[in-house]
Amino acid sequence: MPDDQEPPSESLSTRTGEFSASPPSIDHSANLLIEIAGFLHRGRLDRDTATTARSPYADPEVGRHVLEFSTFADDQYSDLVELLTALSTKLSATGWDYVRADEQSQAELDRILSQGYYVAPQDR
Repeated sequence: MPDDQEPPSESLSTRTGEFSASPPSIDHSANLLIEIAGFLHRGRLDRDTATTARSPYADPEVGRHVLEFSTFADDQYSDLVELLTALSTKLSATGWDYVRADEQSQAELDRILSQGYYVAPQDR
């Protein structure tokens, strides 16, 4: 395998095809969710933005609609950031569980190799 290529990850078969899971890819995906939440934070529309659309700068009716929209948008933003954070946390926990299960399997294999011995078929 060339040096610039990553080793293949664990593959699990499903009825519809295959997917892969590896702790680095799980961790990377969890970090991407947090990054998306950060991008949303920078571009969010908050209630204070509506201040410039209030009287005397704009018609009171326009100000009311802008305030209503910005309040709704801020609420939706908060919900989405909480959802992305929860998903990221769950994904990180899944990655740790995956590593822990893999370590348990490795420990069991190591135990078999270090403590196991061959018994000839006729001696069984």
